[in-house]
Amino acid sequence: MVVEKPDILGQAGWMYADLFLALMVIFLATISFVPKVPQPLLSSISPHQTHSDQLSRFTLSKVYPSFDIAGIREDILKFDVTNGLPQETPISSVQIVGGYNSTQETPDQGAMRALIFGMRLKSADPVHFSSIGASLDSSPQLTPNQVQLNLTFGG
Repeated sequence: MVVEKPDILGQAGWMYADLFLALMVIFLATISFVPKVPQPLLSSISPHQTHSDQLSRFTLSKVYPSFDIAGIREDILKFDVTNGLPQETPISSVQIVGGYNSTQETPDQGAMRALIFGMRLKSADPVHFSSIGASLDSSPQLTPNQVQLNLTFGG
């Protein structure tokens, strides 16, 4: 009488499928959380001040007619001093809005101007802007040569 050993190769496929499923569950669980606003920022809001008011206090919004890295750096420095922020306060988010002429152009052309501005910004100042993703937008309220840069400061 010959005793057959169980074939473990048939089980290997199921083991791989279970491992893949477990990794997908872990991945989906880790990306589904929304980041919270730091507690010191929330505790400093007065009863008459909304959360968005507090956050907008640390947002620099400026329209530039052309790319000028020296002007941008100067504006950031002035903003830090005016708002009492330490000079090394990190930029937590960047929004770049490109202008376009709504009678002759599409919004995509404004977004393309914003993209080009963002690429030039990252290459001109990689210390501040290389690790931050930027959201791009377009607006017919800006002229085609203008780009609005919105920088939010804080951790």
